[in-house]
Amino acid sequence: MSDVQYSVDDGVAELVLDRPDARNAMNESVIDALVDYVEEAAVDDDVRVLVLRATGDVFCGGGDVKKLGTLLDDDVTPIERLDYITQGIHRPIRALVDLEKPVVCRLQGDAIGAGANLALACDMIVATEDARLIEGFKNVGLSIDCGGSYLLPQNTSLCVAKELVMTGRPVDGTEAEELGLVNYAVPESELDDTLSDLVDRLRDGPTRAHGLSKQLLHEGVNATFDEALENEARANAILGASEDHAEGIAAFREKRSAEFSGE
Repeated sequence: MSDVQYSVDDGVAELVLDRPDARNAMNESVIDALVDYVEEAAVDDDVRVLVLRATGDVFCGGGDVKKLGTLLDDDVTPIERLDYITQGIHRPIRALVDLEKPVVCRLQGDAIGAGANLALACDMIVATEDARLIEGFKNVGLSIDCGGSYLLPQNTSLCVAKELVMTGRPVDGTEAEELGLVNYAVPESELDDTLSDLVDRLRDGPTRAHGLSKQLLHEGVNATFDEALENEARANAILGASEDHAEGIAAFREKRSAEFSGE
C-alpha cells in the first residue's frame, strides 16, 4: 500500500500522507509520490482545489532521519548533500508553492521541521487548536530549510520568524492563528466542517484567476509598486478572455451569483 494516497472528487483533489507508523516522515518514495500527484493535479482540469492532510497523530515528522544520517559519512561530498536537499526534500514544497490552484492544509498533530514548512507551503491552513508547528532544524544542528526562510517572513514578522527558528519552540494552532501562520484554529470537532466551508468556496471560484492571484501575491513581496501594477495588468489581460470573466460580468449584470467553471 502506498505511503501517499490521492483521490479526486467533485473538483477537490485530496493528497494524504499515510505513513503514520513513521510519523509521516518524507522518505524518497513519499517525496516522489507527493511531487507526482501535485503535478497530476496541475494538469487535471477537473481539479479546482487541492487539500493536503495526514493520517495518524502526527501531520509530518519532517525528513527521513535515517537518510540524513547517511549524509554524515566521510565519503559523502558537499555536492551530494546539496543534491539530496535540492533534488529531494525541497521538491514537494516547491511543487505546492508553484501549483497554480489553491492548496489548503488540514493540520492536525505536530508538523516538524520540513513537515512544518510543507504545511506552510500551502496557500491556507485550517488547524486544530492543539496542532503544533515546530521549526526544529536547530535541534539537529541545521539552519532553517525547506523554504522556511521565505515562507515564515511572508506570514508573520521577521523577529517572530527568527525566534521560532532559533529556539525551535512549538507553536500551537491558537497562537499560530494569532501570528498569521494559519487561517483558522478550531476545536477538533469543528475541523472538518471549517475545512469544507473553505474548500467549497475555493472550488466554486474562478480557478485560473485564483492561480494567477497566487502567483502575483508571491511575486509582489519583492516587486516594486510599478512592477506589481504591470504584473497585475498582464494577468488580467489574459483573464479578460476567460469564460469565468464572461460569466462574472454576466452574473453582475443579471444580479445573480456567478457560476464559475474554472475555465
